[in-house]
Amino acid sequence: VYPALELRSDWTKHALNVGLHGDFQRYFDRESEDTNDWGVFTYGRLDISDVENLGLRVSHDMEHEERGNRDDVNGTEPTRFTADAGELDWRFQRDAIFTRFLFDSRHLRYLDTPSSLGIINQSDRNRWEYDPRFRLCYEAFEGTMFYVEPALSWRRYERDIDRNGENRDSTGRQILVGVTYDASAVTYLDLGVGYTARDYKDPLPSISGFDVRAQVTWNPLDQLTVNSSLSRSIEETTTAGVSGFFVTAGRASIDYE
Repeated sequence: VYPALELRSDWTKHALNVGLHGDFQRYFDRESEDTNDWGVFTYGRLDISDVENLGLRVSHDMEHEERGNRDDVNGTEPTRFTADAGELDWRFQRDAIFTRFLFDSRHLRYLDTPSSLGIINQSDRNRWEYDPRFRLCYEAFEGTMFYVEPALSWRRYERDIDRNGENRDSTGRQILVGVTYDASAVTYLDLGVGYTARDYKDPLPSISGFDVRAQVTWNPLDQLTVNSSLSRSIEETTTAGVSGFFVTAGRASIDYE
């Protein structure tokens, strides 16, 4: 069951939205797997001028880890955690130049998980995540923009040493170059390729490699919409001796109205 409620402003300038949502799952014969996820958020946008605006979003969510997660501790119940997040989004566009600065921050707190051998303390997974990025675009043709997007990221754990005797704090960097194409609500394309790397505290090795991000929306008919996306990112893990791992994810959908 997925209930949701959102209140949105319809002002000519500025915006203020608040909302809440839930995700409640019930199993017929595995009650220990039942989960109650929920979240609340608020979002505001300040229109500074016709060419500049500033957005701010804050949220609090209670979530759970799926059983297939790499770091699942195999408790008698799924692992639960809270996520407190904030996002600052500044945009400026004048003539053919568009700039955007986005700063995301998140605090993850993992709750103790019951098991057949007792309570599993997961406080060594609690961490702060910071992700600032900057995009500079140039509109070479109508509807076509070329961009460069550098980004940094930090992961800071509340405990200096985890249960495996490792310090998982890390610093990441990324650079993407790409193009966006917008053809009058018929076709939208955002394609970026580049390089990403993350340096970990000793004794964990660094990770680096090819990076890609793509999003395509195509409307061949007024009633038909085709969406697809591709992304590649470095994810966190608490597996002993493993720094992190690359996740390459693709998605496609067709909507007919």
